[in-house]
Amino acid sequence: MVTAQKQKEWQKALKEAAQITDKLGMPIDKEILETVTILYLLGFMTTGSCGGHLDRINEGPFVILGSPKAIELEKRLANVTDYDNQEYSRLKNEIAKLIITEQSRLLYLLRIFYSLRKPREGRMLTLRSIGYSNFRLNCHGSELAYSENARQRKLRLARNRAEMGAFTEWLKELYFKSSAWHKFGLRDDIHAQKIFVGKPKKEYGEAISKLATEVEKSTGIHTTLVFDGCFDGFNCGPYIIFESPKAEEVRNFVVAAKDSLTHEERNSLYKRAIKYNTADQQKLYCLLDNFYAQRKINYEQMLIVQTVGFSNFRLRNQGTEIALLENLDNRRRKLKANYDEIRAFIKYLK
Repeated sequence: MVTAQKQKEWQKALKEAAQITDKLGMPIDKEILETVTILYLLGFMTTGSCGGHLDRINEGPFVILGSPKAIELEKRLANVTDYDNQEYSRLKNEIAKLIITEQSRLLYLLRIFYSLRKPREGRMLTLRSIGYSNFRLNCHGSELAYSENARQRKLRLARNRAEMGAFTEWLKELYFKSSAWHKFGLRDDIHAQKIFVGKPKKEYGEAISKLATEVEKSTGIHTTLVFDGCFDGFNCGPYIIFESPKAEEVRNFVVAAKDSLTHEERNSLYKRAIKYNTADQQKLYCLLDNFYAQRKINYEQMLIVQTVGFSNFRLRNQGTEIALLENLDNRRRKLKANYDEIRAFIKYLK
């Protein structure tokens, strides 16, 4: 009876989602339609999506998610013109906490999903923040398509669509079968707790710096920033930001040229920098692929690579933002687990 009712709800939601269009009048891509629909039925708010394309690179398939309450707060934030005003900081932090809460719910499902199947690190679904009011679900390494040929991009897109499809089918099983939540040991809600500020141990700072050095030795990539994981706001670590040497040269040239470049020339240089950047990211992805081929993946501690702008990328543990919703003891445990993963990677690189 419950399943029959949910089938009706599913068909109704699927039909409604198929009628949604963006500002250009384009509907939701059919390749991502069921993903958007099941996320909606499980209580998530989606704000954008893409099924992935071969004629242009946009790191699809992906779904962008947000929070209804965050949208309301954003409207209030838009009316605050003084960025030094306490109300501006309060609203911005409140929006970020709402988004991180939504991330924690989806991250929880992803962790269970990947505990039930043998994942391939290079195509696993990951979450990344977009500004402070949205986050994106897509496959790890999607941005590498910028430096791949047509055949490689076609293969990557097919694999990434298959991974998103497998997660979608699993979510549908959770939704349709009332026993599934108990079967997979899931709980229905995750509540935010008070935010505490914690300072990591000195040995952690030494470990993340050592990792940066080992990656530089192995790849020739430049380190631009090392952050040890002191939770002093919404910039959770640990992480390392790298920059491609060639992309850095292009960026410096663009900065020095200032307004002497045309819009087309500037865009052409940006695209060149992105190709250099993703080519160097590929070196780090290969190291991680080989590392995790020999090691059992713990989804929440897994090391991932994320693009930062057009000339930088970041190495970090999955789900570090969620620590902002946990109490101090849990945050310390999570930080220790993250550094255990970092030390294991250092050992592998040596």
